[in-house]
Amino acid sequence: MNPPPSNKIINCPGKRVSDYLFVKEIGKGAFGQVFQAKNLLTNEVVAIKCIPRSKLTDHGGIVGQLIQSEVEVLRQINNQHVVRLVQYLESANQCYIVLEYCNSGDFEQLWQSRNKKIPENEAINYMKQVLAGMQALHEKNILHRDLKLANILIHNSTLKIADLGFCKQLSDPNQKEKLSLGSLGNMAPEVVEQQPYGMAADMFSIGSMFYQLIFGQFPFTNQSQQKFLDDINNNKPNFRRNGLVISQELECLLERMLMKDPNRRLKWSELYSHPLMQQKDLRYAQLNLNAIQADLINTKEMEQFYKQKDQNKMVEKPQDILSRLNINKQQEFQINRAVSQQLIEDEGTPGQLEDNIKQVEQLQQNMEQQIQEDKLVEQYIDKYMRLRDEIVYVSRTLNEAYENLGLDQCCLICLLLAKKIYILNERLTKTLLEKDNIFQINDRILIKIYAHQHFEKFIQQIVEETTFAKDYVTYFAESLQQQPKLFQNKQSWHSEINKEISPQFNLIFKEVLNDFVFKLMEKTHENNMNKEYDEEKKKQTNKHLFQLQIHLIDCSKYDKIYNQHGKVNIYEQFDGLANKPVFEQQQLAQQRFDEMFD
Repeated sequence: MNPPPSNKIINCPGKRVSDYLFVKEIGKGAFGQVFQAKNLLTNEVVAIKCIPRSKLTDHGGIVGQLIQSEVEVLRQINNQHVVRLVQYLESANQCYIVLEYCNSGDFEQLWQSRNKKIPENEAINYMKQVLAGMQALHEKNILHRDLKLANILIHNSTLKIADLGFCKQLSDPNQKEKLSLGSLGNMAPEVVEQQPYGMAADMFSIGSMFYQLIFGQFPFTNQSQQKFLDDINNNKPNFRRNGLVISQELECLLERMLMKDPNRRLKWSELYSHPLMQQKDLRYAQLNLNAIQADLINTKEMEQFYKQKDQNKMVEKPQDILSRLNINKQQEFQINRAVSQQLIEDEGTPGQLEDNIKQVEQLQQNMEQQIQEDKLVEQYIDKYMRLRDEIVYVSRTLNEAYENLGLDQCCLICLLLAKKIYILNERLTKTLLEKDNIFQINDRILIKIYAHQHFEKFIQQIVEETTFAKDYVTYFAESLQQQPKLFQNKQSWHSEINKEISPQFNLIFKEVLNDFVFKLMEKTHENNMNKEYDEEKKKQTNKHLFQLQIHLIDCSKYDKIYNQHGKVNIYEQFDGLANKPVFEQQQLAQQRFDEMFD
């Protein structure tokens, strides 16, 4: 690495600013550069925004005011879902905003890596994280004004709202704003039209991001401002785009979030109280780091916060932005000294600090190794969590049978499913508690996996589920003792009508499931012949029967169907299947039946 031949103040790897050593440039924009850096005293890795003071008077001084606003706001926020301000530094020539470093890029990059389509259940969990950050902003009456996927950073699977350069803190609860800031596509229509706007504008942006995650593009065109306004004035969002089908609940939620009229748009209190945002029973949820992070968010507390805060007062007063800021175009920008923590002197160019150059090359290698290790840890945690997928699949099938058929019709099948869940749970619990290195991971990575807070939560969940599974076995075994007619013609099944698990369990498990599938087919035929049912009731009953047939066959052949084909999306296999037309369910049920004895 050769230092640049210059004596003027510049920014590049090897430069020292206060206790920070610049390691690598990670971003560049109209107003400055962003560097990955390391605090040489604490070893903390940070991101440093470098803004030349000459830029602060650009655009009539607005640039300086926006930077001042960002720093002042970040100093007030302490929330894991908003990027943390570490320090603010000034020199005669530059301003340095020192922020926590996020090691996994931004949300837009993640979305693109997933082919720009994220399943509904995962998107909901991601948005819960974003909403936790939004609440932290709203506690301080802060408008973000530039919410978009690229402005959400990711660190160790935690989403963090960033780039608050366009944010505005409301000092008067009756204020409104007219300055048009943001990115077309996510920008609310009232902002595009340069009408007064308030917190409802951020609601539109959140809704647009939510839609974009699932459908792969904005809900309304972003080709130009006029085309955007024409689109939103004449059309509703397309909820069948690219052949995707989402739940009716989510469709209604997004439609209200994306209302053109901000007065009719969904209120923040309604969003946080919506059923889709409530905490779910993890026993029936496919786990990943995103799901566990979302489960840690207390949406009930957030709901109470918004109920106490009148959204209609979270607005700004219409006035000319330059008059409000009272900017003298010739006046040099000075950040409030309450915000500035330290005045420093630039230490010249890296060319004057040969030792820094040598040190930075080693730091780059070490940091890259650390980032790769962190990614590897998350990849292996995901592999461990996939070991639980079959447990969730069988659990949801048991729950489906019990809810749709009742105990008197499905007691035997529920007992066998409960035993299967218990066997799988006990096996996985043993693997985790004994730290069985089933993936042949090196010791360093394995230690990091078990030290990860979300992996600890995962192990705790598995241990609790094993207890639940044992209770289920007891309940269904005792219930079955009172219904001998369910198995009186199947002498070979008698070894499984109690709480114990026999050596023949796997064989009997498949026999019982296959037998029950035939019974469901008979029930479907009886349902179609029932003259007392109207067509709608027949259709709804058949949908439940087809879904249960599919899931029982999948449970009996799970290894062959899913383990050979990698990760299964359980949400799509249950909730997604439930949203399909009955004829598609029937076709899939027939396909599964044809493969049942392969």
